Amino acid sequence: MEIVLCEKKDGKLVHDEKGFNPEIEIAVYKVGTQIVPTFRMGCNQIYNYITTYRVLSTGNNNLIHDYIKTLKGKIVAFDDNFETVMRDEGLQEALGNAQIIKIDFTTTVTTNGKNCKPCAC
Repeated sequence: MEIVLCEKKDGKLVHDEKGFNPEIEIAVYKVGTQIVPTFRMGCNQIYNYITTYRVLSTGNNNLIHDYIKTLKGKIVAFDDNFETVMRDEGLQEALGNAQIIKIDFTTTVTTNGKNCKPCAC
C-alpha cells in the first residue's frame, strides 16, 4: 500500500491526474482549515492554524498511523461502517465491492500570523 495525497475534483479523488485506486493506495486529502485565535502575547495575537485531513483506505493499518504520527496529527474521527463511508464519499458505484474506512485527523500549527497567507488570520 502506498499513501497518496489527493484532492477532490468534480467529486472524485485524483492525484497526478490519475484516479484513486483503493486496491493499492491509501488516499489522504485536505478537508478544511480553521484559524482560531488562541491568546495574546503583549500586542501580538497568537493563532492555532488547524488543518483537517481525511484518510480513505481498505484497512486500518500501521502505515496510516505512522503517517499521522509523523505529521504530529491527532485522530478526531474513525468510521469503519463501509456503507456509510462509501455513500458519503460518493464511491458506492465507482469501486464495486471495495470496503473503505475513513479516518479524520487534524494538525495544529501555532503562529502569530506573520507566516500566513495574506489575510488568512
